[in-house]
Amino acid sequence: MKVAVYQGEGVPGAPDENIEIMREAVAEAATAGAELIVFPELFLTGYNIPGEVESLAEGEGTRATKRMIDLAQNYAIAILYGYVEKEGEDCYNSARLILRDGSTLLNHRKCQPYGDYEKGAFQKGDSFEVADFTGFKVGILICYEVEFPETARQLARSGANLILVSSATSAQDRIVPQLLAPARAAENQVFLVFANRCGSEGGLSYSGKSRIFGPSGETLAALEGEEGLIIADLDPALIDTTRARYCYLDDLRDEIYRCP
Repeated sequence: MKVAVYQGEGVPGAPDENIEIMREAVAEAATAGAELIVFPELFLTGYNIPGEVESLAEGEGTRATKRMIDLAQNYAIAILYGYVEKEGEDCYNSARLILRDGSTLLNHRKCQPYGDYEKGAFQKGDSFEVADFTGFKVGILICYEVEFPETARQLARSGANLILVSSATSAQDRIVPQLLAPARAAENQVFLVFANRCGSEGGLSYSGKSRIFGPSGETLAALEGEEGLIIADLDPALIDTTRARYCYLDDLRDEIYRCP
């Protein structure tokens, strides 16, 4: 399966403009034969948008959601994008995976908020789901979540062999794409797709360095600080080969690892 990652800056507080940016990236990825494209955290709205979170939130059937469904259907490609989700009075930092037919396969609400801004603006999610997708079992993480070994391990123990990470990692935290994300891939023998923001937004600078990692942590495709699109071909047979060599999941002794 060919997977694409878009890395870019986006326009804070401007969903229509960001959808147009995504449309261009989707068209390029689809032309190149990709079956899935992954966008950064909260790319629909912008990440650093204090005071605008609630007004830009999306629910089922709202205008921006319908436009994203149209993109998936028109270009016959699955799309993972970050957005502010509204349910009742609550807002969530969410990532939605839309299939090429327009249906939603997964909608992940960030369980591990980062810093005072996120903790004040968003409710916490409470689950990590896995679903079948084009010969893989896929799960989603959002930014800070990939820094916790437990999150990727939870997905892998639930059957995931492809983890999609939608991120807004800062320029100060290059350890995440360079060390932690490939470690999560290698620890669990999974493909890991890391889509990050680049540039700056409201005083925040982002590291870029979007990557697609193989199941031994090897880099299959990479960007540095520039806007761009990368594509890698993921072979599910590589999972079995790698897990035969590194047996961490099979050899893990659950009975001796207990949190107090």
